[in-house]
Amino acid sequence: MYIFFHTNFYFLLFKLDEVNAVVFDIGSNNTRAGFAGEDTPYAYFSTDVGYTNMEFNCDGEVKLVNGDIETKDADGSTKNGDSMDIDEEAKNSSKSANKIKYHVGNEGANVFLSGMNVKKVVSSGTVLDWDAYERIVSYVLKDHLHLNSSEHPVLFSEPNWNDEESREKLTELMFEKFNVPGFFVSKSAALSAFGTGKSTALVIDSGGETTSAVPVYDGYVVQKGIVYQNIGGNYITKSIQEKYLGETLDYLPVPLFEVKSKQNVEANCKPMYKLRNLNGVTDTFRQYKTMQVVSDFKEMAFQVADLPFDGQYDYSNYAPKPYEFPDGYNMVAGGKDRVFYPEVMFQPELFSSTAELANKDNGDKALGVQEMAQMCVSKCDIDLRPHLLHNVVLTGGNTLLPGFTERFSNELPKLCQSVRIPFLFFL
Repeated sequence: MYIFFHTNFYFLLFKLDEVNAVVFDIGSNNTRAGFAGEDTPYAYFSTDVGYTNMEFNCDGEVKLVNGDIETKDADGSTKNGDSMDIDEEAKNSSKSANKIKYHVGNEGANVFLSGMNVKKVVSSGTVLDWDAYERIVSYVLKDHLHLNSSEHPVLFSEPNWNDEESREKLTELMFEKFNVPGFFVSKSAALSAFGTGKSTALVIDSGGETTSAVPVYDGYVVQKGIVYQNIGGNYITKSIQEKYLGETLDYLPVPLFEVKSKQNVEANCKPMYKLRNLNGVTDTFRQYKTMQVVSDFKEMAFQVADLPFDGQYDYSNYAPKPYEFPDGYNMVAGGKDRVFYPEVMFQPELFSSTAELANKDNGDKALGVQEMAQMCVSKCDIDLRPHLLHNVVLTGGNTLLPGFTERFSNELPKLCQSVRIPFLFFL
């Protein structure tokens, strides 16, 4: 954990009762932000951002390449607004130039705009685009929390395996760009443990792109015990889209924004719908919205099996789940299909594509989440192991799949039979 102070911080010491720290948790799929001490975040939106290429000329005109046109008045005001401001250097440039305009938040990447692409900003805990990352922070501070960043200290969660270069880049951004009076960065596993009132815990975090097992002792992450791999909720979603919907059912979901009208059809029958006449729909935006549809289908219809998956087992006790897609396609997910795809979290060897996602530090094959937990504990000192196994914390959106916690609580004791293991659940 690292803490830094700006000179302005000491002026705020006289009014600490009026100042709340701002907390950021920017993940691969979603961003959460709010004030310290509150039960829920004030801001919750997708971390993916939309972007459009823009042209600036010396007359002050702003043009969206492959999109609409915005015109600057003589006083510099914009006639057509949007969810993000434009780069000041581009506006002050005397030469024609191409710049990128970012669209952030629930009214950014989620709203159709002709010519807009969608990109990932964070992947497996690594920041891919620092400019877009800066826009996310600015969007939270200005548009959601409506505060002056120079008056509030800031807390950031960071990946447990974050490197020093990324940490220095984030520190530089917060002090030089946002002029924060105080800055603190903490490992996400330590924050999850503190969130349950524990200073020592084994934190199992399964999110959109990464699943990890991290030991926390007395508020500090034990670095040598960290075990992680790039298999999470997004892998399950893509498998459902490509294998189940694409290959088994021969169906490609249509995002809601493209559907003009639809008709009621019988279950498992071909959908009947009309599409909107939209120009400038990019492949990345269509794929982004399609993945949202499949993700909702996954959350509504799929669950983790009580026992290890066996193709010969009768899964009729898992009642079929009906689901209607935005284009009107009604289907019923059968019991066996409902539990097969989430099984990658416990038996990744059933899926051939998981081998390339395995962390080579853990061996040549992908591990089940229970095996990751057991390996994590075995890497720690023997005196610490009982304390970790007596304080197991599950966190991350992927652990909210129905049956995940029950299955994990059954699997881990099989690998650690000498210790009785209680569980705490935290998101």
